[in-house]
Amino acid sequence: MRIPDFTTEQLRHLANAPRFSSALSIMGSGWIIWEVLRNDQKQSMINYRLLLGMSIYDIFQSLAYFMSSWAVPVGTERAYGAAGTTGTCTAQGFFMQMGVATLSYNMFIALYYFLYVRFDLTKRSLERIEVAMHVLSFLIPFISCVLVLEDQAFNFAFGMCW
Repeated sequence: MRIPDFTTEQLRHLANAPRFSSALSIMGSGWIIWEVLRNDQKQSMINYRLLLGMSIYDIFQSLAYFMSSWAVPVGTERAYGAAGTTGTCTAQGFFMQMGVATLSYNMFIALYYFLYVRFDLTKRSLERIEVAMHVLSFLIPFISCVLVLEDQAFNFAFGMCW
């Protein structure tokens, strides 16, 4: 993919923009994790456990976003502030891809409420499918990560590695 001809100033802004939003996301997800873990009642509720899982993956992905171009190998053309190596680029790409789990969790939270409201499923019935929700939220991005790692395909892609 060819990167458009941005000025150095524009590249700097593109590299720094994700740092602000990802810092806010880390703080928000950290607060959610803290709220759930300090409250036994919330820990016993499926919707909060799903939210906890989503927040954990969000922190990892947000940390990868925060690294922005810093993880890109030094000398990469059109990568403002590149300070990394192939290893840091691969690690950033891995955590970016694992962050897809947040999308899975979002879908499963919506499914949880749909089943709860529309079909009036009991907590016991919902707990039986909760395990599958957590496992699938992990497996879907993890399998894609393994396939991309196998092909050594995590590379610089417009401002960061993915």
